[in-house]
Amino acid sequence: MERYRDIIPNYDEFLRIIDEPMPTTARVNLLKTTPKELIDRLKAKGFEVERSSWCPYLLTLRGDIPAGSTIEHWLGLYYIQEATSLIAPLALSPEPKDAVLDLCAAPGGKTTHVSMLMDGIGTIVANDQNAKRLRALMSNLYKLGITNCIVTEYDGMRFPLSELKFDFALVDVPCSAEGNLRKSPQRRFQTNVRYSRRISGIQKALLLRAIDSVKVGGVIVYSTCTFAPEENEMVVQHALTTRDVQIEPLELNAPHSPGLTEWDGLSFHSDMQYAVRIYPHHFNSGGGFVARLRKLSDVKHEAEGYSALFSHARKGLQLAKPRITDSLLDYFNERFGIPPQIFNGLNFIESADSVWMTSADLGYLGMLGRVSSVGMRLAHIIDGRFKPTSYALAWLQPHIKSSTVNITLNELVTLLLGQPIKLHADVSRGYVAIAFEGDILGCGFYTGDELRCEMPKGRRAELLDVLYCEHRLKEKPHTES
Repeated sequence: MERYRDIIPNYDEFLRIIDEPMPTTARVNLLKTTPKELIDRLKAKGFEVERSSWCPYLLTLRGDIPAGSTIEHWLGLYYIQEATSLIAPLALSPEPKDAVLDLCAAPGGKTTHVSMLMDGIGTIVANDQNAKRLRALMSNLYKLGITNCIVTEYDGMRFPLSELKFDFALVDVPCSAEGNLRKSPQRRFQTNVRYSRRISGIQKALLLRAIDSVKVGGVIVYSTCTFAPEENEMVVQHALTTRDVQIEPLELNAPHSPGLTEWDGLSFHSDMQYAVRIYPHHFNSGGGFVARLRKLSDVKHEAEGYSALFSHARKGLQLAKPRITDSLLDYFNERFGIPPQIFNGLNFIESADSVWMTSADLGYLGMLGRVSSVGMRLAHIIDGRFKPTSYALAWLQPHIKSSTVNITLNELVTLLLGQPIKLHADVSRGYVAIAFEGDILGCGFYTGDELRCEMPKGRRAELLDVLYCEHRLKEKPHTES
């Protein structure tokens, strides 16, 4: 860290705070709740909750229960992330109905924040090339109720180009992660300038691809979680000299430092001062760098021809047939009392065994081949019948008027362990929404005198862990293998 002594303000305070543990901070998911409602729920569980002075939906949490082991977290009412990671989506600042490319999206903290800023409307293409990280991304999208996202699996440097371009692009690149020193103290001894220079080639290629994917007049936000100028200002300077873009000022309420206009004998564009550097002692978080670029003109390149809708999307995906859509909406109306107009503005996609819903612009889906997910899976199709997904029922909770079964804690544990419970409910035979203490947890099947849990086994195991961590269970049970 000594190489940064002359550029980090109040360097002694910086050295002091990087040796302190990171506070637990969480972003309220405004798509599902409000800060007040969540604060009340968490305080009732013994948490001390402090609201951020610069972001109304950022909370600092202190409690005996791990913040990631509450039912509120399991339900997707909040997302645990360090405060610095909120800056890039705020810098992007998209509007509802915009089209956004998140080039390096997993595990989804920034993607879900961007969707929240868009009120869940518009289109986000969330891309990552790592299959394991993609699974984490999709899990977070479903849990937080994100329906306007198309998930793709590309090497970001080779993301397909088309004449159908995006309004915004976020490129949160892989980096040396020096800003994560408080979480991984060993990083101060592991990172070096050679690594920063080597990875900067990847970062430059990713940023240029993001610029080329955006329409003229569009916005690109470049971000890292490192202090190294080789990965920050030098990468942005490369973009300024190879593409027709300019850096725009950021209006942030959060404490920060300006970008560097010179480093180690090198001079950068004077507008580099508009970029933002975040150090851990600014607001007791991690470190990072954010720059907002505006594309002034297009760069000539050999783009792929725009293909017909779904011509090379994931095999088996197609626009849902009207009879499938009508039947599904009728099913939700008759079974759960959900008015069909609740789904207005959503597109429906079908495969051999599922129906998906999304508010994303399907034109973007048409230009993408490696599609892993489209919005949210609404229902499975089993032997010609619909089975609602647990994520969809949780998303639809405000609109469900019937076929809900309320259960006790003991009944919930029995269901989560894979065993049915005897029960007489005022509902007819079929799929139901399982509710516990006012929250819909997922899908169940009622036979007339017995209730079975139809939630995925992984989600059931997570919820059992939550109940144990919240001290509702004396010992930690295990789900069926």
